[in-house]
Amino acid sequence: MRHLKRKIKKKNIRDADDTEAVDDILFEEAFHIVKAFLELATRNTLDELQAFTNTYVPPPYWAECVPVTIPLPCCNKAADILIDWFGPEQIKQVVGGSKWWQVRGLEGVQAEWIAMKRDWDKLRKAEKKAKRSNQGVGKVHPHFSDRLDNMNKVVFYIHGG
Repeated sequence: MRHLKRKIKKKNIRDADDTEAVDDILFEEAFHIVKAFLELATRNTLDELQAFTNTYVPPPYWAECVPVTIPLPCCNKAADILIDWFGPEQIKQVVGGSKWWQVRGLEGVQAEWIAMKRDWDKLRKAEKKAKRSNQGVGKVHPHFSDRLDNMNKVVFYIHGG
């Protein structure tokens, strides 16, 4: 992909016909990757596929990730809310019942707060500046969740469960 990006920049493609051709190439590459994965998936057991897809993928250099665990009482409360909202008949249609998806062998569900590293850095600088000037506004927050409230672009990614 990087090679293609550099190639596009070098050629300085300007007209729409050339851009469409490049988009077709990218689409074709993505299609072949998905097709290869599906072929691989049909030749392996479910356990092998889960082990493959459960591999750790490091975050990109421009992202800051803060791992958290959602405690079981919160998961159970959320499950109760979903069951009440859907009702007994609709929960069967949507997820196949109300019990099997609530079985968890861990202390909770793993999740991550993800934000742009530059946003974290800006916030840290602003907090240091506020601390030095000893102002009440913008004081240093000891817990990261308070920091997240002051950011514009944050993703809360929940890892299944």
